[in-house]
This record gives sequence, structure tokens and C-alpha cells, in this order.
Amino acid sequence: MRNLRASVVKGKPFMTTYTQRFYRDEADYAAMRRLIAESYPLVAPHSTMLLGDLDWWRALKPDAVTFLPTVPLWFVGETLVGFLWPGEGSADAMLHPHHRAAEELMLAWAEQHLRHPAAEGQGDALMQVSLESDTARNELLQQHGFVRSNDFLASHVLELDGIPTAPTLPPGFALGDMMGDGGWDARVEAHRAAFAPSKLTLDKYRRARQSPTYRPDLDLVVVAPNGDLAAFCILWLEEENRVALFEPVGCHPAYQRRGLGRAILYEGLRRLRQFGVVRCHVGSWLDDSPGAHLYRAAGFRLIDRFYEWHKSYPPGEDAG
Repeated sequence: MRNLRASVVKGKPFMTTYTQRFYRDEADYAAMRRLIAESYPLVAPHSTMLLGDLDWWRALKPDAVTFLPTVPLWFVGETLVGFLWPGEGSADAMLHPHHRAAEELMLAWAEQHLRHPAAEGQGDALMQVSLESDTARNELLQQHGFVRSNDFLASHVLELDGIPTAPTLPPGFALGDMMGDGGWDARVEAHRAAFAPSKLTLDKYRRARQSPTYRPDLDLVVVAPNGDLAAFCILWLEEENRVALFEPVGCHPAYQRRGLGRAILYEGLRRLRQFGVVRCHVGSWLDDSPGAHLYRAAGFRLIDRFYEWHKSYPPGEDAG
């Protein structure tokens, strides 16, 4: 499918040809990663997607082998400039900042193909996500009949320009990582307890460990005196841009309110500093959740919000 969009260079219009096709193979995954890495310096720190996001999302899919061929990609020539990460009645959009002209095409594709029944007899619905600071996308969503909800993911950053605070733990607790070949079951169970109900499985965790951005020495844990895994986090390091993403960060309910979350964040910052990282990202649900308070107490600052935008379609309306 080919689409022509008019652009302007030095006051003169020209036509850019955008070609859309579906994901084919790991070469496409590598191109998706390049797109994210190359876009980051142009929009930082207000990034819509990081390498760790993509790797973690792929690992969490029940069957990535059948899911990935459903991912639509947009190209200029042979260069990938955008893609949609489909969900059930939703899609996360990644688009090169120099190719915003393709955004309307991507939104139209999502409206045609990704709508999902809201409830019996209520027609279809579609959800899109947009940064609060992205006025161009927000205006486009409004023009297409989307309404912003009050739900959002808060985006926090920390500029790592000094020696991080040394982590401190209660007596008997110890910091570690997942460098060894054992303990994977306990690691998964700690995650499932922290985020219950959780869909993480041993197979999904194994896939996460096989991701290009994953490093076992940055998959951190806090071990309790009795050997339990009390807290955990994964740090996704992007060496090219010297940034990192904390995702996920969690604490087992039996060990909360002991300072373990802050300690594991500080240990992560300490390790990242050794790799030359200059900025760290982390997200939290809303502004006043336990995660939001934890990250701000550790030195992160709120920079943006990923708002949900919703559109409902009357029953029987053709997706066209």
C-alpha cells in the first residue's frame, strides 16, 4: 500500500512516498531498534519509546512469533520511519520526528484495523497514547474524534551527572543480580507477587533475558535474610545515547516499606554511572502512586505524561 504526502523544503513542496507493510523478520526488529535509537536525540528527554520498552513488550507477548507479523511498518524507500505496536483496541505509535507527515496515515490505519468491540451492543472503541507535550499529535487526535481521559503514565527522568547515593539496606538484606543460571523461578514469583495479578511467566522472563538490550548484571535483586527475593528491577542500557530505562521496578508485598525500592534504585544508578549513562527514565501510573513517590524521593523528576485518548464508534459503523 502506497501513500503520497506533501512536504515542504525551503518553501518548495515535494512529495514523500510512504510505503506500508507488515513485520517480516529480525532484520525488521533491528530496524525498529535503530529508529528508536536515532529518534531519541531529536526529542529527548520527551521520548515516546525506548529500546527497553520494545524488548520488554516483545517478551511479554504470549506468542511473539505470531504477534510480530501483525505489526505494521511505514517506510520511505528502504528506511523504516514509523511503526505501530498493536494491542487489544489500542496501539503505541513510534514515528521518526522528521516524518510527522506519516502520522495521519498511521492513525487512519489504526482506526480501520485496530478497533475492538467495547462491549456487547456498544460498538467499537480505540485507544491511543500521546505525550501531554506533543501538541501536534494531540490536535490530530482531537480532529479525529478522540477524547483525552484522566488516565496517564507519568514520565520521570534523572540526570546522572554525579556520584549516585550509596544504597543502604536493613540488616541481613543484600543486593545482587541475575548473572547466574539459577533463581529464575524465584525471580518470576517475586514479580508476580509485586504486580498481582501478573501475566509474567518463566517463558516470558526467559525471552526477556534473550533481548538485545538485556544485561543480567543490570537485572537487580534484593535478597532477604531467609533467601527470598524481596525486590527487583531491570535496567535497559542504551549505550549509543548513554541513557537507561528502569522497567519493571517492584517489591514483594511481604517486604514493602523497608526502603528496599530506593536501595535498588540507587544500586542501579551506581552501576549505570560506571557505564557512562547520563540520563535515566522510569514511568509510574499517575502522579500520586507509590511508584511516583518512590522515584521522586530517589531524585527523579516528572517531565511529561502519557495520556490515554479514547474514541467510540457507533454500532454497525463500517471501519472502512
